[in-house]
Amino acid sequence: MTVNDQDPYSQDPLDSDPDETSEWQESLHQLVQAKGPGRGREIMLSLLQASHDLQLNVPQVPTTDYINTIAPENEPEFPGDEELERRYRRWIRWNAAITVHRAQRPGIGVGGHISTYASSASLYEVGFNHFFRGLDDPSGGDQIFIQGHASPGIYARSFLEGRLSEQQLDGFRQEKSKAPEGIPSYPHPRLMPEYWQFPTVSMSLDNLTFVINANLQRLDGPVRGNGKIIQELESFFRGAGWNVIKVVWGSGWDELLSKDTDGALVRLMNTTPDGDFQTYRAEDGGFIREHFFGRDERTAALVKDWSDDDIWGRLRRGGLDYRKVYAAYKAAAEHKGQPTVIIAKTIKGYGLGHHFEGRNATHQMKKMTLEDLKHFRDSMRIPISDAQLEENPYLPPYYNPGAEDETIQYMQERRRSLGGFLPERRSHHVGLTLPDESAYALPKKGSGTQEIATTMAFVRLLKDLLKAKDFGHRIVPIIPDEARTFGMDAYFPTAKIYNPHGQNYTSVDRSLLLAYKESPQGQILHVGINEAGALAAFTAAGTSYSTHGEPLIPVYVFYSMFGFQRTGDAQWAAGDQMARGFIIGATAGRTTLTGEGLQHADGHSHLLASTNPATVSYDPAYGYEIAHIVRSGIERMYGGEHPDPNVMYYITVYNEPLVQPAEPEGVDVDGIVRGMHRISSPEGEGPRAQILASGVGVPWAMEAQQLLRDDWGVQADVWSVTSWTELRRDGLAADEHNFLHPEGEARTAFVTEKLKDAEGPVVAVSDFMHAVQDQIRPWVPQQFVTLGADGFGFSDTRAAARRYFKIDGPSVVVRTLQALAAEGKVDRSLSAQAIEKYRLHDVSAGTSGNAGGES
Repeated sequence: MTVNDQDPYSQDPLDSDPDETSEWQESLHQLVQAKGPGRGREIMLSLLQASHDLQLNVPQVPTTDYINTIAPENEPEFPGDEELERRYRRWIRWNAAITVHRAQRPGIGVGGHISTYASSASLYEVGFNHFFRGLDDPSGGDQIFIQGHASPGIYARSFLEGRLSEQQLDGFRQEKSKAPEGIPSYPHPRLMPEYWQFPTVSMSLDNLTFVINANLQRLDGPVRGNGKIIQELESFFRGAGWNVIKVVWGSGWDELLSKDTDGALVRLMNTTPDGDFQTYRAEDGGFIREHFFGRDERTAALVKDWSDDDIWGRLRRGGLDYRKVYAAYKAAAEHKGQPTVIIAKTIKGYGLGHHFEGRNATHQMKKMTLEDLKHFRDSMRIPISDAQLEENPYLPPYYNPGAEDETIQYMQERRRSLGGFLPERRSHHVGLTLPDESAYALPKKGSGTQEIATTMAFVRLLKDLLKAKDFGHRIVPIIPDEARTFGMDAYFPTAKIYNPHGQNYTSVDRSLLLAYKESPQGQILHVGINEAGALAAFTAAGTSYSTHGEPLIPVYVFYSMFGFQRTGDAQWAAGDQMARGFIIGATAGRTTLTGEGLQHADGHSHLLASTNPATVSYDPAYGYEIAHIVRSGIERMYGGEHPDPNVMYYITVYNEPLVQPAEPEGVDVDGIVRGMHRISSPEGEGPRAQILASGVGVPWAMEAQQLLRDDWGVQADVWSVTSWTELRRDGLAADEHNFLHPEGEARTAFVTEKLKDAEGPVVAVSDFMHAVQDQIRPWVPQQFVTLGADGFGFSDTRAAARRYFKIDGPSVVVRTLQALAAEGKVDRSLSAQAIEKYRLHDVSAGTSGNAGGES
């Protein structure tokens, strides 16, 4: 064959083999003629993927036409009884809407969201009936992430299944006033710990499948009124290497598309913006005929024999078509090698009537008029009379035909065949042998004459825990990066870094003792400079006891400044999901790494951590304190005795070297765990004061104690406050108890009990801002003053930074003298003398104290 102007398959003149190219093109044409354009599109997409795998450098197609990815002729047979499934889907739609409607009745008015589930019912029901595997499935079950606003539909399904009662539906959004029947607004394991798996606002299948309910609307209006959000999402996901399945049009469109031989209808679909598609659904069939099909005489001809009612009723969106959704789910479940995203086009408020469907305000509409109720009842074919609705339009009845009904029995059988009901959360897990005393022994011995930072003390403890028999393999160290900064490179040769593909290169440091080693059996998750990814790994590992019945203890180690400040929302989500584990804020404090500058200076993470009810935070000064804190955390999470094991321990550790003391005989372990213990109480005459400090602040307090005694004749007790936040929570709990039991025995806050016999004013200091220490102010019985590092950090020496913030040893001395003077215990002139003596106004005169020099 010669390439010429008449050749329908002619190629670029630079084509190296025009004849072969022509044969390939002819094969494609024959394929489309024989099996349709859908199959041709599938072949082309597969070839594009193959070209990518072969590194042929062929540009990937970012978007495809605005039509379904799966052609009609490639749709599988539907395996279930579609009529029965449609029937109880209507009942679920009704009960979901009535749940929200009844919650908006006068005197309650808590509302809910009617329209979200209305648009996504088909997406959920295909999954529940045919794909979502329960926890008794041999696979272990699927992890289904359910969109929060759709929860009424999930509750309504459970009502038909017999898992929730009518009283519980009536307790929607009334968790306390309707307790124990009250149920939460959104999915939340902490609020329904045996029901909801995850606190979520998205959905999932197979290995990793996203189902995007593309109803074209955000909460206030169209997502992309001038654009096409489905095409935009397709481009994003394809660019990221995902398998994309679009479910745009229902079966009624197949006939029209088969007649669209010149592509006029596809062109209209491609060029019509989302704002218009939203408007079409808010109008009628005549409007669609005129404003959509009427834009091209060829497309107008396609529906010339259709009535307006046909256009309105037969041309549904793909995400509302049961069989189209089933085909997409089946294709996703069978697809291997890529995650899949299903983008399903729906209508917000679908089925609720013209007053709701596609309206900008539909998300805020929480109740229906009597006429809305009647219309909705009729469209859902619910056997409820006008009289029942008219009796009290605020409380229309739910509908449940009972467990003996054949439809309900079919519904339950579908779930049994898939491994049980969903959603369901289980917290039982395989047995866990906790480490014995020997695993915690090393930090308790101290460091002798060697100076080591608390970060290193923790790393040494973790190394022993990793070796603990029948326990160490359940620890998951997670490091975004800078393991070497934290001294954790010592783990590389033994624990190894997890990589499912192993290490297929020759390591540059292979000859070193601490060589970098990756392995499919690796225990360390080393995710790069990616705090969000590390937190996701922490959440997955920290909830494995529930999702997989396998308890794991994640230990996420990061630069303290880059913890709560960057990933606070993700840590809140981990707490919502009832994750368990340790979050280690290394190189903590405002002044310990000031050579790095502002972006590394953390003086506020404990305040951020205090806002998370699931976070138990500590700021220990010594290694032996860390040992007791970690042990108490592990025993709380997996010892089986604590009433609230679902917590995350946040521990700040420092890079500042100091001689670690051995654990004193008779140490107050209860005080360490609960928040404070006295570490030094000198004997001697003279005025007395109490210095409370945490973390690296403890060495400054010890320095201040010596200066006060030697220079001013003042005796000061020093307390190590391991947790300001836990002391505050204990105080709040005592206050609440006393508030509710005014005639009973008063409960005393732990900090009050500890300080009740202590003499003199209390001075509190840390390397964090004043507000961290101020948390305990209401429960300190003495005069209480604080020192703290408020403001931005900067680059300088530790000594200069501490002198600038007035938190070093001499500053503690001056503040203590001022507090004593206020009580008439010392002359007021002493504080001025101390300021002059220690040159407190001179930043360059700052002292390093007992905390060691620069690292």
